[in-house]
Amino acid sequence: MRRWNECRALSGREKRFLFAAFIVQSLIIPALRIWGFRRVHAFLHRTAPKPHALPSTQAGDEHPGIEELRNLGHLVNAAANNSPIRTACLTRSLALWWLLRCRGIACDLRIGVSNDSGEFSAHAWVEYEGAVINDSPGSIGRFAAFDGGLSPLERL
Repeated sequence: MRRWNECRALSGREKRFLFAAFIVQSLIIPALRIWGFRRVHAFLHRTAPKPHALPSTQAGDEHPGIEELRNLGHLVNAAANNSPIRTACLTRSLALWWLLRCRGIACDLRIGVSNDSGEFSAHAWVEYEGAVINDSPGSIGRFAAFDGGLSPLERL
């Protein structure tokens, strides 16, 4: 009942974004299994409009600020957490990255690796101008992110 009340409290725009996040993630999960990261990333890169940098936000700006972007990241995570299918950080981050690019927002998909105590692990997240959008900065601190953006291979 609590989740239903939380969903009802969302604005129409937030509900549409939550629904889109659920659908996009539901499509990315099998796509990653069938075609792999490189092809899926390249396809998403080609299908989203070219993003642009947001101007600095001021009162009355129509562009979202960093807090609104983080809210959209929370909506993507909420869609994943309420999905019957287990959704990994890569799926969540690809979905958020693509949905933000579709809104014309220039953000970066980041992938980092860690070798804590001899155990290899990887993590994916989205950043806007160096600020983490869909994760807490503390949780990604142990991951060494690959330098530069992930540029998809155009010929796949």
